[in-house]
Amino acid sequence: MKKLLIGFGIVLLVLPVLSSAQDKDYTVNDNSDEANNNTNSVVPEGMEAVNVKGFNLLIPKGAKIDFNGAQLIVEDTTQYMSRKFEEIDMRLKKIERKLEEQDKKNKALKTP
Repeated sequence: MKKLLIGFGIVLLVLPVLSSAQDKDYTVNDNSDEANNNTNSVVPEGMEAVNVKGFNLLIPKGAKIDFNGAQLIVEDTTQYMSRKFEEIDMRLKKIERKLEEQDKKNKALKTP
C-alpha cells in the first residue's frame, strides 16, 4: 500500500511538469554556434546541431521540431522540402511583383 501511495505521489508531482513542457512552443535555435561548439564532430553544410531538452540533434537548418507527449518529432524531408519550396515560391512572386512595378515606373519615366 505504501508503494502505491508513493507512486501516486510521484505521478502527481511529475504530471504538471510534463504538461507544462508540452504547452511550450519549441523551435530550432538560430544560435547554432552554441550547439556546434558543444559537439565534437563537424556539422555538414546546410545542417545545424541543436540541443533540445538535453538531446543533441543534427537537423537541416530551419527544420521544425514538434513534441507529441514524450516523443520528439523532427520534420521529415518531404515536409521540410515542401515548406522550403513554398517559401521560395512566395519570395519569387514577391520579387516578380516588385520587378513589374519597377518596369512600370521606368516606362512612365521614359514617356515624355
